[in-house]
Amino acid sequence: MARLAFFGTPEFSLPSLRAVHRYCVNFGHDLVVVVSQKDQPTGRGLHFAPPPVKTSALALDVPVLQPETLKKGTASGDHFFEQFLAYEIDLAIVVAYGKLIPERLLFVPTHGFVNVHASLLPRFRGAAPVQRAIENGDRETGVCLMAMVKRLDEGDIFVCERSPILPFDTTSTLLRRLAHLGAHALYDNLFGLLRGTLQKMPQSEEGVVYAPLVAKEEGALNFSEPVKKIAQKVKAFDPWPGAFAFVHKKRVKFFDSFAITDPTAKSDIASGTVVVAGSFLGVKGPDGIVYFQAMQVEGKKILPIKDALLGFPIHVGDTIAHAP
Repeated sequence: MARLAFFGTPEFSLPSLRAVHRYCVNFGHDLVVVVSQKDQPTGRGLHFAPPPVKTSALALDVPVLQPETLKKGTASGDHFFEQFLAYEIDLAIVVAYGKLIPERLLFVPTHGFVNVHASLLPRFRGAAPVQRAIENGDRETGVCLMAMVKRLDEGDIFVCERSPILPFDTTSTLLRRLAHLGAHALYDNLFGLLRGTLQKMPQSEEGVVYAPLVAKEEGALNFSEPVKKIAQKVKAFDPWPGAFAFVHKKRVKFFDSFAITDPTAKSDIASGTVVVAGSFLGVKGPDGIVYFQAMQVEGKKILPIKDALLGFPIHVGDTIAHAP
């Protein structure tokens, strides 16, 4: 019987957590501990809420640890290290835990740490691979099972599974699909991971791209950029931080975007000018028109454009600005 640990925090981690638990139940192994980040304040009242992985793990009757930090030389990190040693883990699985795993932990489990990473490595190493793939206009992505090493996302690859990026995918929809793809890959390969027989290959040194965390200010739309780039940003930053601009000095978020490239279309009209205001909102860019199908005025709900315009009129000829 093998002893497993699972590190994860957000919704993306849940299919893999359930897959690992199901595998343990089906084949007589033991998921002995789940490690998640601390409860976080949420909502207007800033009440502390547990991360999704903690809630799910407790429902599965698996103990949960939430160390403040894993860093060596800190009270929390050193205490966790002693706890982790005591569990005598054979394999540790990391799925969007959200913190770096210190090197001293990597050598504790018999078969090391394996990470479910949401990109086709070495493309988009880092914290925001899904957002950056959509923002970049990639047509394909996937998940990789990767052996974890000290350097970020540079470990050898066990398995990669591919998925198209569909024309209207957002970060939200693509994350859901990749979460389940990763869970299936993990379940199907746990036998080899636990026996140490699953073959792995080093990552290529060519095609390395880093995917840094998304900053809130990146959501600001600039209508002097190519219209396809604007549409990709809207999809990449849905749900967070949201793609926004300013109309009538109000901050407005835009959703469900697509672009039609035609540099000759309305060439006499300045970029950022509204050219369609009905069921869609069309805004002139330097090389075409970008369309939005939903919007959210600050303090209001997300609504289809037609409904949103009833309470917040925007007319053909109005300007949508990068700043107030």
